[in-house]
Amino acid sequence: MIRTSSRAVGAALLGLGVAAGVAVATPAVSSAAPTVSSTTATVSSTTATVPPAAESCVGTWDVVVGGLTNNTSVGFLNEDQRVGYNSFDTRSGVRELDRLVRAHVRACPADFIHAVGYSGGAAVVHQWATENGKEFRGKAGIVLIGDPKHPGGTGGVGGFAATDMRWVPTLGGANDDYGGLPALRVCNVQLNGGDHICNSGVGWGGYLSGVHGDYDFDVNSYPVDADGVVLR
Repeated sequence: MIRTSSRAVGAALLGLGVAAGVAVATPAVSSAAPTVSSTTATVSSTTATVPPAAESCVGTWDVVVGGLTNNTSVGFLNEDQRVGYNSFDTRSGVRELDRLVRAHVRACPADFIHAVGYSGGAAVVHQWATENGKEFRGKAGIVLIGDPKHPGGTGGVGGFAATDMRWVPTLGGANDDYGGLPALRVCNVQLNGGDHICNSGVGWGGYLSGVHGDYDFDVNSYPVDADGVVLR
């Protein structure tokens, strides 16, 4: 989608209730946004196939990655490309995201890549940036929603990949290494008991009550190349 780059990021970030790099308690992230359900895709031990979108140069190319059991990354709004992968295998998602990004860059080298991931899909985007971000500096930005690899900090501790799942290859561990790419991190730290997936300092009560799905899934809500953290 063609949007004004958030290199004029001040006003755009204020629309989310966050200044670049500064956590705030109540960002304007709608709780009425469509919820990505854990049942939106059939669980499969094989990589799901999502037909590639016809390559067209759009200015800002929004590619999205869904979470566990959402093998076809449905549930977002206004994306250009969904990533199909075996959602139980973070590495398969990293590979497929990288393939799609590079194919689009070859076709549309002037486009800005805006990669948005939710839950396990946020871990995919996070790991992809860690491994490939340096190559795409100035050409890509990421949004991590409910990231299990969230490093913690102000208002929360690390995501559950650093605690419950640190033994899992690729997924395990939390860090703030985004390969030099701007990264907007969104986590429900306290809302309705807090989201254990991105803030393992709280229990599972909030997760079980639905707080992990209480995010905005419209990619246009997140400014391109925004860098900061939204905690609520």
